[in-house]
Amino acid sequence: LKEIGEVCESHGVVLIVDAVSSVGGVPVEVDKWGVDVCILGSQKCLSAPPGLGIVSVSGKAWEKMEERKEKVKEFYLNFLTWKEWWLEKREFPYTHSVSLIYALKEACRMLLEEGLDNVFRRHERVAKATREAVKAMGLELFPREEEYCSATVTAVKIPRGVKDEELREHIMRKYGVMIAGSWGKIAGKVFRLGHMGYNAQPSKALQALFALSETLRDLGFPSRTEEALDAAKSVLY
Repeated sequence: LKEIGEVCESHGVVLIVDAVSSVGGVPVEVDKWGVDVCILGSQKCLSAPPGLGIVSVSGKAWEKMEERKEKVKEFYLNFLTWKEWWLEKREFPYTHSVSLIYALKEACRMLLEEGLDNVFRRHERVAKATREAVKAMGLELFPREEEYCSATVTAVKIPRGVKDEELREHIMRKYGVMIAGSWGKIAGKVFRLGHMGYNAQPSKALQALFALSETLRDLGFPSRTEEALDAAKSVLY
């Protein structure tokens, strides 16, 4: 992102980043990297209840908004409304979600109590353990190059002979574990294992990996459950 931010800055372009699955799981340095608008949600890595959108805005981005020739007609989602009411008056422009805000405050307190460096290391460790287990099952990562893999989500190619919907329905019905599919050109070809926030814990990762391997075996794929769990444990412990 830092390199992209430098290019955007050199051309006077605003850099907008979707960090919903990043902030709270990996370092995101918006000022240092030149991110003008960073958008995230209260769920995912922050592990607060869903329902809040969180945005950071740079000075350059504010200037771009204020220089618009055609003013934004929207009120609820108009950033300039928020700038006037919240940043300048310290008031919400409408009735706010008090319970969700307190929940977010507590989630952030827990992150800071653990220490951000510890949080980031925990996510990296669980992610690596997940990748090692997946490979031991005989599956292929997506992408194959691990340097591009995420610390909060692991994407895996669905093996030949196994159907996407059948895989996800079976693991949920029999083992109580939910995994996600994908969209677009890779829909039905890739599934995703989320390990972010509160779920980025060794015990939860092992539970999900066991369920995945046993589901594959139930569906006729020769997954190696014991080897997969041993591979994960070698990283986690």
